[in-house]
Amino acid sequence: MQRYFIYLAYDGTAYHGWQIQKNEISVAQTVEEALEKVLGTRTKVVGCGRTDAGVHALRYCANFRAETNIPMERMPLAVNSRLPD
Repeated sequence: MQRYFIYLAYDGTAYHGWQIQKNEISVAQTVEEALEKVLGTRTKVVGCGRTDAGVHALRYCANFRAETNIPMERMPLAVNSRLPD
């Protein structure tokens, strides 16, 4: 299983921080749902830290482990196409 590092930029206005919440939408949840659609399996994303509700990021670092045959040069397009603008 490979570990992948990703950089994210996002407008956090609609999110309740990075960490997954029971009753609120989070950035991590949104990214994990997009990865699940691409990889076909639930994938845990680990961020470099926590953020508060409404916080934006220009370069947030995260990582995940996965087994995939998707070429790395295609992974950003595949995941981005399943994320909100």
